[in-house]
Amino acid sequence: MTAPADWSWPELLARIDDEIARRADSPGQGTGGDAAWEEIQRRIRRYADRLFPWAPVADREDLVAGALLGLQSPGRVRRMQAVEHPAAYLVQTLRHAMTDLLRRRQREREALSHVGLLATLQQQRPVQTAAAKADALRHAFSLLDADQRELLRLRFWEDLPIADIASRLGLPYSTVAKRLFRVLQALRQRFRPS
Repeated sequence: MTAPADWSWPELLARIDDEIARRADSPGQGTGGDAAWEEIQRRIRRYADRLFPWAPVADREDLVAGALLGLQSPGRVRRMQAVEHPAAYLVQTLRHAMTDLLRRRQREREALSHVGLLATLQQQRPVQTAAAKADALRHAFSLLDADQRELLRLRFWEDLPIADIASRLGLPYSTVAKRLFRVLQALRQRFRPS
């Protein structure tokens, strides 16, 4: 019997597919397919480390976990089996996942800078720790009512345009725009240096 590291991609994916089928047939019972999962995890981690050496280890581990979770689906495994180069498919999946992670972080930074909190927090307390900044933000958001928090969440975390927010909330565009302006203005004033 060959060692897991010597398995070809088609052989490894067939073993994973068989393991998923066995698990579906007898849930809760060990099926002995750990070697295949460990090998695919090792390969995914190797790709993530090579593709993103600049990324924090925790982010790379999140990518590996996400890829493994995606492989729990028989459909995903079959798609990988159908492509000519499964390793390239996996690399592309990791690249997309990292792009999503970076975009999400960028939206969060933009939301903070749009509100003006990041700049004013740095001006107020230049040596303030990240934890203190997060606490100040949490406190500021706790002072908002639920509707205001929902409005900010839809606009900045879900990145919805005002028209879509108005549609989702069943309110006129102008009402949503005014409410958003007012809540941002209130947050800016809260963090404006005295």
